[in-house]
Amino acid sequence: VMVGSMEVGLRFISLHNDRNVAEIERMCTQKGVIRYSDDITDTEQFFQAFDSVYFHTEDTETSLLVSDDPSNAITLKIPVVVYWRETAANGNRVDHFSSLFRFVRLHGDSEKISDSWTLPNDAKTLSIRERRKLKRKAIKFHGKRMREAQIQEDLLKEGDRWRKEGDTVDPKKRELIREQKREYWRKKHDKFDQKRKQKLFLQALLEQLTEQEKDVWENGSTYPEHWIMPRVCIDMSFLPLMDSFAHSSVRNQLASVYNRNLEATNPFKIYLSSSPDSAPLFEDLMSKQDGMKRWVGFSVHPTTEVDGLLPQPGLPIVYLSPDAEDVLEDVDDGHLYVIGGLCDRDRKRNITKDKCDSLGIKSCRLPIDEYVSLDGSKILTINAVFAILCTYFETKNWTTALTQNLPKRSIAKIKSSHE
Repeated sequence: VMVGSMEVGLRFISLHNDRNVAEIERMCTQKGVIRYSDDITDTEQFFQAFDSVYFHTEDTETSLLVSDDPSNAITLKIPVVVYWRETAANGNRVDHFSSLFRFVRLHGDSEKISDSWTLPNDAKTLSIRERRKLKRKAIKFHGKRMREAQIQEDLLKEGDRWRKEGDTVDPKKRELIREQKREYWRKKHDKFDQKRKQKLFLQALLEQLTEQEKDVWENGSTYPEHWIMPRVCIDMSFLPLMDSFAHSSVRNQLASVYNRNLEATNPFKIYLSSSPDSAPLFEDLMSKQDGMKRWVGFSVHPTTEVDGLLPQPGLPIVYLSPDAEDVLEDVDDGHLYVIGGLCDRDRKRNITKDKCDSLGIKSCRLPIDEYVSLDGSKILTINAVFAILCTYFETKNWTTALTQNLPKRSIAKIKSSHE
């Protein structure tokens, strides 16, 4: 049963209980006042015409009342809880809750409804929790049926007001809270839009670099004076030396590398390499990092060592190791720089240097001792080393690159500012 106002609804219940069929039929002849329907389309049309009032009912366990009626009739007693909202002319909303008994009499032979009526259930008292639950369901159902932006906005206000605004009626305070919400979502949307533009920019650079590599390594063209992008590789072949806690730390550091590369003015093409022995652990690490296979700018090679990533003759490889004797003097786009994917909490000495010696690769260390004095360990995280390379490639200043990306608490003194 759908009615156009609370007053009409109460009038209908009264007439229905009094079995005043003639008066009910007269009310039904008035357009939109009362309508009986089991069709959901009719319900939607009614709600669109009369959106100031909407109902939500929930049926509980139905009990069967068997009488001695000679017509073999069966009466169903259905407890129903009802919520409805009324919007007054001044815009104020009034919420109503009621507990009713719905009686339906079925003909025993044909199982058709022969009669029905409604009575209040005075014994049922709805708790505050039940009222809130019923109210949320009603608002959600009404919002889905209406498909209108205004109803969705009402749903948001109704859902958030009692949690964040409480029972305040101060319009200034309420508007301030809503403005804070709008500013929060505005910043979130701006950040999402900026990240989308960064991905498109990085994707365009990768396409140009692919064409450049194809001309050089497939078509035999001469090496360009400058490549479109610099390259860096993160060697993940040390995973067997770490525990699960360290693997989790490496995943977080790789995510930081991805975000830093998106923000870079001159982003790098990043390779992830591993050895056949470390491939299962590498695949497991990737499966636990959400979206890692879709990261723009990353090229994943689970079973390829660092010296086999690029086609021959490839590019000169520089492996960054804290135990190396030579100092890295410059970062350019004509080398492949390798960072050890190692969470070295126990300070495992010479691991990366020994691998460089076995592969015949040049190893260098960052010029930390030449530009700053550190208190504590000189072992850096993967994302810190990558950030230093990015900053230096953009500024060509080691002091700036180191002071911006090393932990501030560990820098005791800045020695010089050579460019």
